Amino acid sequence: MARPSRHDGVVYQRGDSKIWWMRYRDTSGGRHLESTGTEDWDEAQRRLRERLQARDNRTLEVVRRGEQLFFKDWVAFFMENYSKPPMRAAKTHEANGRAMMHLQKAFGSWRLADVTGD
Repeated sequence: MARPSRHDGVVYQRGDSKIWWMRYRDTSGGRHLESTGTEDWDEAQRRLRERLQARDNRTLEVVRRGEQLFFKDWVAFFMENYSKPPMRAAKTHEANGRAMMHLQKAFGSWRLADVTGD
């Protein structure tokens, strides 16, 4: 039987790096080690809490996949599955295509998680 852990997750620094890393366990008990991508301890704690909340809501894998997905791949998925008739009118599909063409020029190489309302 495995030894129970004291903490849900932990934020730590590696060697001489200023970037904070997080370590946590998923629902099956597997360890995940990830960079928080920040030098701010409070921000790193917030990201760890988000991961733990996603784990508890059983959406951790979706969140992790979403961070790996590029905007251009999401556009292709959206246009194929949610924009075409009969889900939307033909004119709406055309308007979505024009809008996505312009958005892809600006955000095509970005990760979907990096695109915000700002």
